Amino acid sequence: RKGTNLHGVSPIIMETTATTIFSKTASIVGSLHSNDFYVLTVIMILSTVGINLERKTAFGKALSAPLVTMGMALITANVGVVPFKSPIYTFINANLVALAVPLLLFDSNLRTLVNDTGTLLLCFIVGAISTIIGTVLTFPLLPLRSLGGNGWKIASALAARHIGGAINFV
Repeated sequence: RKGTNLHGVSPIIMETTATTIFSKTASIVGSLHSNDFYVLTVIMILSTVGINLERKTAFGKALSAPLVTMGMALITANVGVVPFKSPIYTFINANLVALAVPLLLFDSNLRTLVNDTGTLLLCFIVGAISTIIGTVLTFPLLPLRSLGGNGWKIASALAARHIGGAINFV
C-alpha cells in the first residue's frame, strides 16, 4: 500500500513511536544524572572497559587505557548517558588523581627509568631548570601588571606548562 513500509506500518506512526521511546529514555537517563552512584558506576564501567581493551586488543594497546577511557567518556557525555558536570568529577580530580601519581611512582623502578631514558632525562632536567631560570629572570622585565597581584601565578603556570605539559594548568 501507498504510505506504508514493508510491514504495513505508516512512517508517521513509526516516527512517533521512535520519538516517544527516545524521549522516555532521555527522561530516565536525565533523571539519573543527579544520582552520584549512577555517575560513579558509569565511570567505573568505562575504566574497566578501557583497561580490558588495553590488555586484549591491539587498538587498546596502541592508545593506552587512559586514552581509550577518556574517548569513551567523551562519547557517553556527548550522547547524554552521563552529565557534563557532577560532584563525582570534582571528587575524582581533587582526590583520586592526586593519589594516582604517588601510587604510580611506588610501582615504578627508578633505576630502570634512569637507565632507559639515558640522555633524554638529562636533557629534560636541563630544559626544566632553564625554564625556571628564564621565568625568574624574565618576570621582573615583563611583570604582567594588567593581572594585578596575580601576575606571578600566571608566570608560574606558564613555566609549569612548558616543563610538564598542559595538565599542570589543572
